[in-house]
Amino acid sequence: MTVFRKTNFQGIPIHLDRPKGFIQKGKDEHGKEWSRKYLYDYGFIPGTHGGDGDDLDVFIGPDKKQQTVFFVIQNHADKSFDEYKAFLGFADKKAAIAAYKQHIPAKFMGKVISMNIDLLKAMTGARPQGIAKIAGLLDELSSISLNPINYFFSNR
Repeated sequence: MTVFRKTNFQGIPIHLDRPKGFIQKGKDEHGKEWSRKYLYDYGFIPGTHGGDGDDLDVFIGPDKKQQTVFFVIQNHADKSFDEYKAFLGFADKKAAIAAYKQHIPAKFMGKVISMNIDLLKAMTGARPQGIAKIAGLLDELSSISLNPINYFFSNR
């Protein structure tokens, strides 16, 4: 994987391997060719675990001050868990879902959960500003069978 640029989002380090405008090509499970143009910067947070054996994948949206991170639980075609996709800089859940569907077939999208960016900062070693504001999030995360916290810390 080629890292085109290293950046950060509110102190969270991100390696961009598919910058905005990048065109990716491939074949689906039936051998049909496809291509997609990235409308947002896309990369990964080094040193994390996104659930698929690789680092956590991240789309970076236009709002650099957004305090909410949206996670799409991505599934395989058989609906079993595949990985997490994080969306930073998106105004709301609707915008994150739209960005997901612009890049990835909707059939792979599972639940969407959100958290305050301070928790993600704490998990990735960036300095959180107010971790106490999100203490209740752990209860919300424990209600889903695949807890992102386990994946983030399993590779550290």
